[in-house]
Amino acid sequence: MDQFWIVSKTDDATRGLTKGNKTQTTIAGPFEDYCEAINAKRHYTSYGSHHWHTVVASKKRPPDTKEEFEFIDADREFDFDIV
Repeated sequence: MDQFWIVSKTDDATRGLTKGNKTQTTIAGPFEDYCEAINAKRHYTSYGSHHWHTVVASKKRPPDTKEEFEFIDADREFDFDIV
């Protein structure tokens, strides 16, 4: 049976950075049900669009991860045709 965990996530790409990190850190849990986890999550503050908290259902603790990224051709990777 799944348990519920509060996970802190960050993504520097959502701030428009072309080089940065994407992280996931489990900060609370396990909780027996979703409502209990949602109530506990209310005590954590998110910071803009690049740092937020979410509830994850999993049989075991979600792993803490950190990934680095770099958009090498950023000026061309996000090229949109404007009409």
